[in-house]
Amino acid sequence: MRLLGVDFPAGAALEPRERLPLTLYFTTDARIPEDYTLFLHVAGAGDQLLYQFDGVPVEGRHPTRQWLPGQVFADTHTISVADIPEDGLATLSMGFYPIADPNARVEIYDPNGQPIGDRLVLAQLRLHKQAAVQGAPGSSPAGIWQNGIVLDKAALGTDSQGLPTGITLTWAPTATIQNDYTVFVQVLDRGSNILAQADSQPQGGSYPTSTWRAGDVITDTVAWPSEVDTTGWARVILGMYGADGKRLPLQGGSDFLEVAQSATNK
Repeated sequence: MRLLGVDFPAGAALEPRERLPLTLYFTTDARIPEDYTLFLHVAGAGDQLLYQFDGVPVEGRHPTRQWLPGQVFADTHTISVADIPEDGLATLSMGFYPIADPNARVEIYDPNGQPIGDRLVLAQLRLHKQAAVQGAPGSSPAGIWQNGIVLDKAALGTDSQGLPTGITLTWAPTATIQNDYTVFVQVLDRGSNILAQADSQPQGGSYPTSTWRAGDVITDTVAWPSEVDTTGWARVILGMYGADGKRLPLQGGSDFLEVAQSATNK
């Protein structure tokens, strides 16, 4: 059995009694002589099991012995949880075991052929104890990225001398985001030298972009150590980059957004 990919068409977030659609894409390189059961687990804080599925792919219609080498097929599921005890992140994992022995899970290998255990972590799911705040960006958002990420507002925090101490960002995506991005914020002087910088996933990693859905409203405050001297600052810029380090382009092609200028630089 080979997993080619996973898709969350409505986003990777769970609310009580709401349906979270999930699609797995499978193939095989060779005939499979035995039937295996697929399991899906959603585990929250303390590995508390919130959701479990055990069954045959494609609603029982495509047992593993019928998989054809080279054939790619989609296996759709709907995850629903009646009660979510607290906001946070959950882990969605999967694997296979022989129908007759649930304790004999099949070993899983990474793309390089190295064993990685008997379950594969597919994604993090964001948990909401209650329905999340929904909204839309204003008529004049601060910035729009090419994949539907929208920065609605950016409010700079300053000290008594007018030096920047941090920034509060309000994000309002207009599309489902499938990848994790890190937000970088830089305070620059007139020569574009970096005086202060902060790189983090939203809300310290507790609200990753891979769980963002169209209509979500995410507020995040980014700050740098108080001892950092930003005297002589001219502007503040921000942007996003992926796991490969490449910056995500905005509409228009730029890879950063200027969100503030000092009074002396205007």
